[in-house]
Amino acid sequence: MTEGAIVESGRVLDVLLKPSHDVTKRLFQLHQAPLSLTVPPAATRVIEIAFTGATAHDPILADVAQSTGCTFSILRGTIDTVKDVPFGQLTIAWFGEKTAVDVAIVRLEQAGFMVLEERINDISPQATEVTVSC
Repeated sequence: MTEGAIVESGRVLDVLLKPSHDVTKRLFQLHQAPLSLTVPPAATRVIEIAFTGATAHDPILADVAQSTGCTFSILRGTIDTVKDVPFGQLTIAWFGEKTAVDVAIVRLEQAGFMVLEERINDISPQATEVTVSC
């Protein structure tokens, strides 16, 4: 709510995991400091994903990696429950041929994962650390 007007409403998990209004985004970022991630130099892409419900406990990441020939590393994450509904938010480094990694990310979306944002758009071979403001 801002200036007496409701700026966003929806399912609690949707608003928490993917706020759309600037006021809501700032509200959930108030107590979060910038995060330093050590990015493996061989990472093809680093993304942040969110998921709710049954997908929080299913081996979807492993299945997608295996089916595309990619591997991944979880750089940070949270898995929790709100009102008896499990949810998760992970920052993941993907490794493999770029086309295969792109296919893996599409398959995650098809499985119900939300790709919240690309954490690093272009990773140079020399990149080893990045500061991410969350």
